[in-house]
Amino acid sequence: MAVPVRDDGTPGPTRRLILFVHGFNSSSATWGALRRLLEHDRAITSEFDVQEFSYETALGALPVAHRLPRLTEAGQSLGARLQSELFGGDGQTRYIDVTLVGHSMGGLIIQSCLLGLLTPSGSTRTLDQIRQVILFATPNMGSTTLGRIRAVLFAFTDNPQERALRLFSELSTQIHQGIRERVIYAKRRARDEYPIPFYCFWGRTDAIVLPESALGHFPAGEPLPGDHFAVHAPRDTTAPAYVQFTDLLRHPHGHPNVWEVERFSTTITVSPAPAGSLVTARHGNKERVVVHDNVATIRRAVTFSRRNSCREPFVLKYGTRNGGWVVPNFSGTHITPPDKLRLYDDNGCDAFYEVAPEPGSSAALLIKVYKGFDQGQRDYHMHLGRSAYYRHVDFSVDLSAYRSAGWDIVPPQLYFHPSDPGDHALCAQRVHVNPDPPVHVDPAGIWKWELDFVTEGVLDLAWDVRPTAAPDLSTIHLQPGEHAVIGYGSLFSVASLERTLGRTYQGPFLPVSLDGWRRRWNVWMSNATYEYRDGDRWMTPPRIFYLNVEPRPGSSVNGVLFVANDSDLARLDARESIYDRVDVTSQLRGATVHGGAAWVYQGKPEFVSDPPASPEHGAVRRTYVDILDAGFRSMGPEFERQYASSTDPVPRSIVINDVRRADVGST
Repeated sequence: MAVPVRDDGTPGPTRRLILFVHGFNSSSATWGALRRLLEHDRAITSEFDVQEFSYETALGALPVAHRLPRLTEAGQSLGARLQSELFGGDGQTRYIDVTLVGHSMGGLIIQSCLLGLLTPSGSTRTLDQIRQVILFATPNMGSTTLGRIRAVLFAFTDNPQERALRLFSELSTQIHQGIRERVIYAKRRARDEYPIPFYCFWGRTDAIVLPESALGHFPAGEPLPGDHFAVHAPRDTTAPAYVQFTDLLRHPHGHPNVWEVERFSTTITVSPAPAGSLVTARHGNKERVVVHDNVATIRRAVTFSRRNSCREPFVLKYGTRNGGWVVPNFSGTHITPPDKLRLYDDNGCDAFYEVAPEPGSSAALLIKVYKGFDQGQRDYHMHLGRSAYYRHVDFSVDLSAYRSAGWDIVPPQLYFHPSDPGDHALCAQRVHVNPDPPVHVDPAGIWKWELDFVTEGVLDLAWDVRPTAAPDLSTIHLQPGEHAVIGYGSLFSVASLERTLGRTYQGPFLPVSLDGWRRRWNVWMSNATYEYRDGDRWMTPPRIFYLNVEPRPGSSVNGVLFVANDSDLARLDARESIYDRVDVTSQLRGATVHGGAAWVYQGKPEFVSDPPASPEHGAVRRTYVDILDAGFRSMGPEFERQYASSTDPVPRSIVINDVRRADVGST
């Protein structure tokens, strides 16, 4: 059994608890037949401990100095017993979970206990451990048997337990209504409500508790052979009572607002791609170019328990940031609403896949991810929420393609945190300690984990990969007629580069830096093309300012390296007519160039000046700023940070909402 390691490094519990509660005028001996069968069943003893809760009960009155405990008092005692058994003196959780089993009035005591736990002074931690409640012949609506005789018998005797069992008694009605509102109809695991599965059995020949009372408001139950005193006492392991009871232990009947998940799987396969690889991301009616050095496939799959009762759509989703692109496979049957599908059309980064959680059914979402696991982003983070029981959770990370390519791998680590605050800010502060050990490691580069009996939590999976040689350098071998060019402005955008070259660009596109340079807003071009509205007037700035690079000792400016042929270089020279092309091969960092030179465009002195204070004398086009923003953001947050630190601030006072003049032809 694979159980999560706690944050303090200690192993989680490996056993589960069954706690029996007897009925009115009875004792723990009432469970003798069932308990003996359980204790000889290896499938049960290998997983469960069996205990009983006893309380004082009697048919008649007690001596004058004594009284019988009320149902609420017995419920409080049961709550104290649960806390003692589940957590012990050291406060550590001792059991994976507990199944509470009540016969007759014992079922009402269990319900009273739950309501006590759902008070401000109650224990949500205890509620978190209660897996399910199984009731045998519990009079949820009271019992009418021998009503007149009981009324005469107890007319002169005060027995609070007997009063609670009467048909529609005030106490049993309060308990059952409280359970209906705060447990049966509960939608969230919280201090004031908590969804716990109930399952009710009743005897086919039981004349004490009729089926209507045994089922009450609970949504699930069934009859079994036997009367009130035999329904919970099977003769052997083939008896329906034993077969059905032990099946429920292994496969609890679900709650209408909690998914019962038999298995939840995530498989991640990541492969390296040549540095600077390009792919055109298409989502909705949008297109953008993604520069990437890794491609991944992610498969998220769910299998629902055959007893799942929750009908809310189950969401299999995945999102990537850092300018990446996800390509989901929506070929399976799903019920994803249009607004969630449109979210993918908008950004290409988030895939939502909602499925109907039919009992015993399975569903899977297969996703291809470009630029999902860059350096500093090689991790997978998942919230399990608080609305499901996961019998098995398994993870697999396949980095065998990196190992085959000769990369060094920092082995993946899985960190399980047992509570899910639902707060991503808190997740960013999480300290990764005490990882869960994998259940299998393939030397080829595959790691697998399995966790059992997970009700909530957050999973963090982190790894790293490094080339075995020259980790910080890419080598460019130029062929005759080829040139390396450093773009530091609008050429961050592959689309802008392709418009300039007049062709599709599929070559290297590498983040690099130049030592001894600084980026500034101080090169200008004469303008008769772009105008802007100033109040009710249209203004045409005489100059438009663009980015430039200037030598500055001790500084470094980042950019992208691409390869241009002779024809491309001629087009670039024409476009950059206000710049000189400068050889910066010796100042290039992050790549090495063989067989030719690396060039950058520096503003010609006659076109260099500080920007003016007003757009009336010179302006910066907002469309140009937008191209820059999209370009460096596509390169990732670290590239964006380096851009900001190596660039003078945008002169915001002269940024205009530029419009191309109607009387000027396009160029």
